[in-house]
Amino acid sequence: MTKATAPRRARSADAKDERRKSLIDAARAALEGGAFEEVKMEAVAQAAGLAKGTAYLYFATKEELFLAVLTRELEAWFAAVHRGLARKSANPRTQVPGLIARTLNARPVMRGLLSRLHGELEARSSEAAIRAFKHFLRDGLGQLGTGIDRVVGWPPGEGARWIMRAHALTIGFSQMADPTPKVRAIVETDPSLSHFQIDFTRELALALAAMLEGGIKTKG
Repeated sequence: MTKATAPRRARSADAKDERRKSLIDAARAALEGGAFEEVKMEAVAQAAGLAKGTAYLYFATKEELFLAVLTRELEAWFAAVHRGLARKSANPRTQVPGLIARTLNARPVMRGLLSRLHGELEARSSEAAIRAFKHFLRDGLGQLGTGIDRVVGWPPGEGARWIMRAHALTIGFSQMADPTPKVRAIVETDPSLSHFQIDFTRELALALAAMLEGGIKTKG
């Protein structure tokens, strides 16, 4: 009897994983086509071929769903940064900040979600989802830190602290570089507010380079 029921349980687990993946795919696609505030769970569920009530069986809130989207985006970003760190460079002091800034700039969906991480996504997600995300983020940033230690020549642990600060800077610069349409219109039409228009890649790379240089001098 056990052997007969095991395949059904496996198929059920596979089906659940597929539904979860479909919801994440649909949510990301919806975010590419519109603002976060405009995305509705009902529309995401419909795009995934599911009922709205079924979607809530997998994600307690819209924010929890997008926390899962952010997790997937970060997984891809971590992989891209690791590939970049594996390439030899004559000047890691510019390689590392530039790599972080460029790869982040290439991921506007991820940056947009990062800017909402603490105020919205985590605030409106379940405790289990928050805990899982925090562990994932800790491990991912820690592994990046180890790679940075190797490239820069820092003692173990310094890269992890540096990348955590870089994470905070990324959120701040993302919020400044990607304001709401109303704020963007005000800033772009008022020359006296031009300093609020920032180049995300350039400003983040400069800030990260200064922070990295300071760390090198401190450890030198």
